[in-house]
Amino acid sequence: MTILVVDDERSIRDIIKRYMEEIGFVVLVASRGEEARQICTDRQLHIDFILLDLNIPDDNSYTLGLQLMDANPDAHLVYMSADRDLYFDQENNVIESADFLEKPFTLIELEDLIRLRSS
Repeated sequence: MTILVVDDERSIRDIIKRYMEEIGFVVLVASRGEEARQICTDRQLHIDFILLDLNIPDDNSYTLGLQLMDANPDAHLVYMSADRDLYFDQENNVIESADFLEKPFTLIELEDLIRLRSS
């Protein structure tokens, strides 16, 4: 399975990438929306999960989520944020089938969610 992690915090991208690769996933990373869009359109790789931080600089994460899902209609979207209210205040802007992980979350929680959604 292939996961795209979109987060402006390098440490979060690196930790998720290292852990998920250790347990057998292919992990792509992007720090900005434009980079994520390029990965989704330039690669011929099927993306199964998109982990998208809600606080991406210089971009609207809700619009970005829609664009990434348009490019990968079979992917499952997981929004991430330390600000739970940000997610729920904008609920009508969120893709209904998306999940939400509140930061900080454990890597086991992330793995469990991905395994649950992929079964």
